[in-house]
Amino acid sequence: MDLVAGEVKIGRAVECAIRSDDQMVSRNHARIFPDGGQWWIEDLGSANGVYYQEQRVTRHAMKHGDAVRCGSLWLRYVDYNQPQAAPQSQRQPVVTPGGGSPSAGLAAQVSAASSRSASSSTR
Repeated sequence: MDLVAGEVKIGRAVECAIRSDDQMVSRNHARIFPDGGQWWIEDLGSANGVYYQEQRVTRHAMKHGDAVRCGSLWLRYVDYNQPQAAPQSQRQPVVTPGGGSPSAGLAAQVSAASSRSASSSTR
């Protein structure tokens, strides 16, 4: 999913771009959105919270390699603008749930996997 499009919702609801059927994830658990030249993740009042380095956060500025947890769903942010992450020509930020390798032209990716098993990740 292209991050340039704006807000990306995470949760169990059908309208969420990053979805999980894990009961530890609220229907509308969190959102990823741009603000001030950065991508942020924000808790939307979920029951089980958003965690960065096992500290509950209400809002967190995503940086290359960050892993955050929404209930029991893990998300990893990869910024392909980082020299070690991708060639300079790759500039289009995207969110890709469920892991996998990025396609050409991507600049950022969020991969998701359940802590119970990677096979029950997002759809």
